[in-house]
Formats: sequence, C-alpha cells, structure tokens
Amino acid sequence: MLAAVSNQYLCWAIGTAAAVLLCASVFGGGALLWVGGRFVARIPGVTYWRSVGANLLAEFLAAIVSALVALAFHLVFGSPEAGWGPAAVVGLAITWLVISRIFETSLYKAFLAWLPTLGEAVIALPIVMLVILPAIGEIEQRAEIALTRSKINIVQTAWHMYRDDTGGRPADDRGLEALIEPPKHYNKWQGRNWGGPYLPSQSKDWLLDAWGNELRYELRKEKIEGRIVEFPRIWSPGPDGRAGTDDDIDLRDE
Repeated sequence: MLAAVSNQYLCWAIGTAAAVLLCASVFGGGALLWVGGRFVARIPGVTYWRSVGANLLAEFLAAIVSALVALAFHLVFGSPEAGWGPAAVVGLAITWLVISRIFETSLYKAFLAWLPTLGEAVIALPIVMLVILPAIGEIEQRAEIALTRSKINIVQTAWHMYRDDTGGRPADDRGLEALIEPPKHYNKWQGRNWGGPYLPSQSKDWLLDAWGNELRYELRKEKIEGRIVEFPRIWSPGPDGRAGTDDDIDLRDE
C-alpha cells in the first residue's frame, strides 16, 4: 500500500515538473531571451531565432500529443496522475524528434537545439507553478464536488424506488447497501418486492463520494399538514472526510 502511494506521488511529482517545464517553454519563449542566448544551438547555420521558433513549434505539437497520452492513461487506469509521467516523456521525445527533422540532424544535436528555451523555462517555472497549479487544484475540486452532488441525487432517487417497491426504508448508513443487494435480515413482507439493484451497477463505489468517503444517511421525519412524512437525508462529509464541518455537501442546504 505504501509503495503504491509512494509511486503515485513520485509519478505526480515527475509528471508535474515536466509538464510545467513544457508549458513554460511554450508560453515563455519570448521572455528573457538573453538567458536562453547562452545555450544557442551548436548546429551549423542555425540562428538563435530559428532555433527558438523550432522549439516552440515542436513543444506545441508535443503538448497536444502529451495531453492525448495523459487522457488515454486516465481512461485506462482511472487516475489522472497515472498518465502524467508517460505524457511528459512522450512530450520531450516528440520535441527532440520534431527538432531533429526540422534541422535534419541527430537527436543529440536536436537536444542541443532545445536548450535555448531551457533557461527561459527555469526562470518561468516558479511563476507558472504559482499560477497554474492552484487553478488546476480548484478546477479538480469543483469537478469532485459536482460528481458527489450527482451521486447523492442518484442515491436519493434509488432510495425512493426502494421504498416504493418494498414498503421499507434503509435504517442507517449501512442500510444504503440495500439499494445494491437485498438486505440479509429483512422480514418477508418488507423485502418481498425488492426489485434492485436500484443504482446503475452493484458496485459499492456508488455509495462513496469523490474522496472515497462513505455517503452519510439518516431517516428523517417531519409533520406536514397533520401527517408524518419520512424522507432521507443523504450527504457527504466533504473533502476533509469529517461530518459536521463547513465543507459537508448536503443538497438540502442548497
């Protein structure tokens, strides 16, 4: 388990560093050219400006292919971090390959041609990290919150279907599993018309929020127009995993 976590964070760190380096090279190619000038390509007949132009073209193509590689790994392994390392390696390889074809030279000399933007990338790296990484984190958290809200809506709908079929109500947090498979201990009357699973699949992942926490559930009763009405309260403890804090996700509070 620890090894898997370590590998995941190592992949994340390497992929992030390489991806930011590529972004800095692409968008920072026109900044601080005097720094990159120290690494002017050693290919005969290649001017500094031509080298920078080739770098930008190559890295633009590399960024597109890298994004496709990262997406493919994400779809296959179900984790966005899984594709960052391979995407970075592919991106760098494509950069050098394109430059080598532009200048009709070896990969080694293509690497030397890539160096002019390295200085700019090193200078721009902290700026890019300060701007891009928080934005990526914010976008990711919004997506996770939206996913959790969607799951809560689906589970609530499944709860009502279960009640309509069986006449019973899941009693507690563990009772939500009755939406996936018949309860192990139910009387014949209450469980006789169970028509599940009531969720899109029998995977218990449907009962977890985007951060891997179990959805919380309680049966509430209110007196409405002189009669007692039962309804479910299903919510997520949020990113911090602790119920009762400000980041809880409860659709009834919206």
